[in-house]
Amino acid sequence: RPEEMLGKNALSLTPEPMRPAMEEMYRKALNGIPTQNFRIMRKTKRGDQVCLVVSFCPRFSSSGNIIGIVSCGQDITDLQKAEREQSRLSRELQDLLENANSPIFCIDNDFRIEQWNRNAEAVFGFSKDEVSGKILFDVGLFGQKNIEDVRAVFLETTRGNPKRNYDTEYLTKTGEE
Repeated sequence: RPEEMLGKNALSLTPEPMRPAMEEMYRKALNGIPTQNFRIMRKTKRGDQVCLVVSFCPRFSSSGNIIGIVSCGQDITDLQKAEREQSRLSRELQDLLENANSPIFCIDNDFRIEQWNRNAEAVFGFSKDEVSGKILFDVGLFGQKNIEDVRAVFLETTRGNPKRNYDTEYLTKTGEE
């Protein structure tokens, strides 16, 4: 409640490890330098840990003198949890792609290769460095006899119409099928 906070030294509400950084933010604001989007951890009255993004700006009197600090904060605890979960899932997906026992490659809408797993390296003979960023059809995975069919299937997939269980012949780096 506001009445519980009024008149309190703001630094007394800051956990000890964060105090030097907070003092610096206060010092900047009192010298006319605003600070934005500073992340801090705080404990609530109930003892829950929350993450806040705060900004500190100088508070001016009607005559233009700095008389204090205006601070605005936003609780981003849930956002931070979601970011950590997204990061965890991304690492898990990357690990799954990289270590799958099948060759897997991913392309963007311009057919540029964005992902190329270890098994793709082993099966096709091209390293990830050799193919990353290259247009799929320029790498040499498809023979001339079926390249247009494959291109059509991939194009339809990028338009949201995937074809399931499409069989095609691939060529290795040495030209073997």
